[in-house]
Amino acid sequence: MFRKMFTSFVLSSLIIILSSCAAANSYYFSKNFNTDEIVTATVGSPLLHFESGTFNTIYNKVIDGLVSELYYSGSDGNVVYLTYKEFQKKITGSYIRDSFGQELKYDISKSKIISFRNLKIEIIEANSNEITAKVIEYPSANFIKQGYSEIPIEQVE
Repeated sequence: MFRKMFTSFVLSSLIIILSSCAAANSYYFSKNFNTDEIVTATVGSPLLHFESGTFNTIYNKVIDGLVSELYYSGSDGNVVYLTYKEFQKKITGSYIRDSFGQELKYDISKSKIISFRNLKIEIIEANSNEITAKVIEYPSANFIKQGYSEIPIEQVE
């Protein structure tokens, strides 16, 4: 009888502990820009940074996430060069897979608005040292509809 009660107690405790851990995890996204806001970056610096994944609210740590960054690589006349990088991370700080990168080239003499993935950016000014742009469209609403919460970028570790 005692053994059966003890086993039941252990199983109940385990279920409560595991369910409380799951409740502590939530989906998040974080970014260093807002729609219709002007952003500036120098060559080699990230113009845009976006991150999404699972966040543990008890430990205030990212469990796993996908980081996407758009770097300014310079310009040559009316051609603007950007580099897209993405990598996954997990709570240990190690990377799940190698980073992925893509070199991008846009001729802004035809249009100052460039598109990449679900992002639209208006190039305001670009020279060999720095770029100034405005994010016209980014699908943050899609993340919110899916139950993601926005967390300030300073809070994401």
